[in-house]
Amino acid sequence: MRICCPDQFTERLLRRENGPMQQVYRFGPTPEQPARHLFVFLHASGTDARSMIPAAFKYQGRFPSAALVVPSGFFLYGQAPEAKQWFSTKNLSPENRMARVKAILPRIEQLVRREQTNYGVAREHTVLIGYSQGGTVALEAIKACACPPASTWFTAATTRSSRACTPSAPRAC
Repeated sequence: MRICCPDQFTERLLRRENGPMQQVYRFGPTPEQPARHLFVFLHASGTDARSMIPAAFKYQGRFPSAALVVPSGFFLYGQAPEAKQWFSTKNLSPENRMARVKAILPRIEQLVRREQTNYGVAREHTVLIGYSQGGTVALEAIKACACPPASTWFTAATTRSSRACTPSAPRAC
């Protein structure tokens, strides 16, 4: 992976209370320019944050004033330590899917609010972007939050809702 500006990149493991560390990649605008938007990228199950970095770089080229946050999921997926998921897919069924998603939403909200505070970005300028399981989580986080971010972009989310935005510019849905 080639990083143009090393000062713009941080990789940090966040220690959770009574749990393993969560890997979070951050790509910010230049130090001279404060972040005006926050994009949070949520990966598919069975991958990790690194799978979303190429997409983050594409957005960085289009939105150079945006802070990009790419966290890894909260739970292991299978036996591979690098494979993560946002919620467990073991014995997942249509009957228990939403309960599992809803159970992790407070942690997603905490993650987003922490990054909004870190970068000084308002919720109106925050975008959640997810792929597959990450898209489902992003969409449900928007629906559940009392003060949702500006928009959600997702692809291949397994959900029946039609609330989606296209990646033309950060805007309200």
